[in-house]
Amino acid sequence: MPDGDVKNIKKLNKPSPITDQLKGEWNGFVNYLKQKGYSGSPVLDARDQNMGKQLLNEYVQQNPNVSLRYEHVPEIQQWLNQYRQAQWGNIQKNNIQSEAKTYDQFMPNLSATDGWLGSKTSQALFPVNIMNGKVTGYLNIPNNEPTR
Repeated sequence: MPDGDVKNIKKLNKPSPITDQLKGEWNGFVNYLKQKGYSGSPVLDARDQNMGKQLLNEYVQQNPNVSLRYEHVPEIQQWLNQYRQAQWGNIQKNNIQSEAKTYDQFMPNLSATDGWLGSKTSQALFPVNIMNGKVTGYLNIPNNEPTR
């Protein structure tokens, strides 16, 4: 199974809905990681959550009105993988265009839902223009063609 395959996602007990506010806060955090030089960094793959937690805590301290917490990471990963699966379904139905020929080639830089803020998760942004389940923008994941 490919890394990030939705079939590999362990089901969360009761995932809370990911609001547009939380999506925006996550994108702000990923941009913060880019500024600090940690977005996509292999340092985050050490399987030690302390670095990711420390970076998120720093972000929250600098932005005290955000509700984003480390506990949201698996929910965010799950949502992004569900988005990938839904978009792959749209490609299969010829509703959207993609250069990817297989599921493994489509959005390959998404992390599986593992609850770790690693190099892949630290660079995954929510599509900018998602409102009420309508996708009108692009998913910004490096080394991946835009999807619509």
